[in-house]
Amino acid sequence: MDADQDSIVNSFVFVGCNRLWWKDVQPNTSSANVSVLTNIFNHVAQSDIKTDYFFFLGDIVNGEATNEVLESQLKNWTTDYENGVFSDFKSTGIELVAVPGNHEMLNQAETPLAGTTDTWMKYMTKYMPEDRDSIPNSPDDRMTYGFTDGNIAYVVLNTDTYNTTDGTGIESVIPYDWVKKQVAIYKADPAIDHVFVMGHRPFYTNCLDSGDTLLCPEDNAHECIGNTTHSGVRYPEKSNPVWQSFEDNNVISMLSAHVHQYQRLQPNQKTYQLVAGNGGSPLHHKTPPKFFGYTRINIWASGRVEMISEGYDAPFPYDRPIDPLTNKDTTWTVRDSLYDMNWYKKGAKNAATCECVTEE
Repeated sequence: MDADQDSIVNSFVFVGCNRLWWKDVQPNTSSANVSVLTNIFNHVAQSDIKTDYFFFLGDIVNGEATNEVLESQLKNWTTDYENGVFSDFKSTGIELVAVPGNHEMLNQAETPLAGTTDTWMKYMTKYMPEDRDSIPNSPDDRMTYGFTDGNIAYVVLNTDTYNTTDGTGIESVIPYDWVKKQVAIYKADPAIDHVFVMGHRPFYTNCLDSGDTLLCPEDNAHECIGNTTHSGVRYPEKSNPVWQSFEDNNVISMLSAHVHQYQRLQPNQKTYQLVAGNGGSPLHHKTPPKFFGYTRINIWASGRVEMISEGYDAPFPYDRPIDPLTNKDTTWTVRDSLYDMNWYKKGAKNAATCECVTEE
């Protein structure tokens, strides 16, 4: 197809981590960084590109306390969203898909909090695709599923717990065998051309964790590492074969948040790891990341898969209100982009080394 005849046929955006730092949360509120969320919603809604989905990849609320706190915050968040407090995003026709993060699933000790699965489903089921392919007979995995739209398949992971009713569980456990099987099913389907996986936690990060802690050697600061700490998907003996299944089945990218930055990585020069945790939460206490924003994926008629990270310089402090009429000090610019993410196709330009882009 000639470039001048090409056009975008599908487009979606993703971001996570909008919740406030816990000391900034007021009682009986959603705990959202409202001005940032409003700015992001408005910018997506006003885009010249028709957006199909807005994937909100976890840490939507602060949570991590008791089930009563989580329920109050989710209830207030959904009420504010439905009533247009964050903007009139609901009326745009863009489908919001909400994905849980550790702040929705765990307690302050970062271990599974019994009952949070039911609480999430009570308030957030309406922001999950109705035609999703859930894991059969698995009450602990109700927020992990797959769904398709045209020639695109999405695998959505709850990366943050098996939330058993007796309160036991382990942080960052995913249904490993199901994920491997599901991406293989989509790869084998001749109607599916593109597969994306997403969840709150990334499999890989670069050397920055919360802005000041190195996770890889200082003399190799751009090493993409399999992050099996609190910042990533843990238990490599089980999670590494899952990543291998992404590469074996031409998964274009793992989309995630959790680390309060934007990062682009291409571990093994194959499946990409994109981190868009720059949705409004601070890097460290009140220190914001370099920019707040979101990341967009455009699917072109030619099959080209384009990535664009957009954002504006984060204010200081990170929760400083922004005038919604003037949007003063919120000039949006493209911070990073990829012309084509089809790494497995002939002629693809893959990174020769694992040099990570953070824009931080």
